[in-house]
Amino acid sequence: MNLNSQKIPAIVISDLGSHRSDPLVKVLRQEPEIEIEMVNAVIVQQIEDVDHSLIQVDQNLAQCYLGRSLLPGEIGCAKSHNIAREMISSSKMGGIIFEDDARVTNVESIVRNARSFLEENQDKAAILSLSGWKPRKYSANEGVPKKIDSRFIRLLGVPPLALAYVITPAAAKLLKESNSVINTVADWPFSKCKFFLLDHILAFHGDENTVSLIEFGQLRKNGRNSMLTRFKFFFFVEYFKITPRRVSFRKYLDSIWKRKLLFYVDNARMLIKMGK
Repeated sequence: MNLNSQKIPAIVISDLGSHRSDPLVKVLRQEPEIEIEMVNAVIVQQIEDVDHSLIQVDQNLAQCYLGRSLLPGEIGCAKSHNIAREMISSSKMGGIIFEDDARVTNVESIVRNARSFLEENQDKAAILSLSGWKPRKYSANEGVPKKIDSRFIRLLGVPPLALAYVITPAAAKLLKESNSVINTVADWPFSKCKFFLLDHILAFHGDENTVSLIEFGQLRKNGRNSMLTRFKFFFFVEYFKITPRRVSFRKYLDSIWKRKLLFYVDNARMLIKMGK
């Protein structure tokens, strides 16, 4: 399929009652080769809101995979990405998914790289992160990146964030199906997708005027911080206690141990490749 004649779908996940996405949408609208579609973010402020929103969540699996329960904001974020991924999965060419706090400067470079990536991976489950290996906030001093075409660097594991990414229909389908009953965060459900990133950042994680809507203070509090929690996690207590019949031990190892190991390997590779 020749993708050069088609506009690239760009889905922006945003709380449509706020102005968080305004800087992003303003820049994207300057590019005629992008077709913007807004998705109203699912806002979950309390766990009780989950039932009212008819969102299916499996906290037992979250406990198994993450070592903790999902927070309300994480559930809403995962549901929002599921909606966006469902839209991309039914498209012919794939597209780009942005969270509303993504900040971009060189849209021309995003379009060229997105077209090239989608063309190369038409029949594959592949994802290209636009926010780099070490995402950072946008600063007024950033300027516009000079590079237009970039290298696609294949990761052994997954990138840090689902902030802004080019995604094929096959990859969107796999991610959505893996987390249709929400059991982990939006970045990234366990799947057989292949992940890539660029050799420079094209999407920044917010700016001086944006803050995360997910409760990171509570996240740290509920995370794997205590010695007891770490012991139970690394010696598979949660696996044998909660999900021995629903999750194979191999999948558990792949989604937890292997992913963490590959993160360190990828981190070393990025230090070598990009010197940072």
